[in-house]
Amino acid sequence: MDVLLNGLMWLGIVLGGLLLLVLLVPVHVRAWGRVDGESADGRVRVRWGGGVVAFHASPAGLELRMLGLRVSRLRGGGSRPRRPKREREEHEEDGRRRGPRWAWRHRRALMRAMLRVLAALHPRGRVSGVIGLGDPGDMAALFALLSRAEERWRRLELDVACDWTEEVLDLEGTVRAFVWPVELAIVLLVVRLRPDVRRALRAHA
Repeated sequence: MDVLLNGLMWLGIVLGGLLLLVLLVPVHVRAWGRVDGESADGRVRVRWGGGVVAFHASPAGLELRMLGLRVSRLRGGGSRPRRPKREREEHEEDGRRRGPRWAWRHRRALMRAMLRVLAALHPRGRVSGVIGLGDPGDMAALFALLSRAEERWRRLELDVACDWTEEVLDLEGTVRAFVWPVELAIVLLVVRLRPDVRRALRAHA
């Protein structure tokens, strides 16, 4: 019995040490992407421990590397065209409890939560293009979000024009992030426990 307890204790110590290591070692993220009204394309590279573990994602597939050696690879289907707007709306309304109405109703809580989480990523880079939601009210909320993001993160250049009347989506950018997992975990927990966020997550569309 003593041997079993000692084994479990050392197993807990090892697992706890590994978890602590994962939380305290920073993660470097680099993403490039382009999206327009018809298609989307992008690349994401994530490095942990200076490249000890690396993850690459692209339309060609997913790839995991450890110490520079490829461990796993999953092929993708390439860049796929976006579905027409009517089909996307029907798909969103089919069996989903949250959608545009829900997001608009809780826009203030979601905006604060989004800005707080993004701040923990320490983003820098540039995003340019034009975006329009087809509704002036929705665009006003999005414009406020973009303005606050540009004020808060001087290293993230947002050259995004807003179309206040038409539904437009044409964006391209390159973004880098320096993430401390322990900071991100704490921020996510704090955001999740906020009363306004909890009310939003419990609410129906």
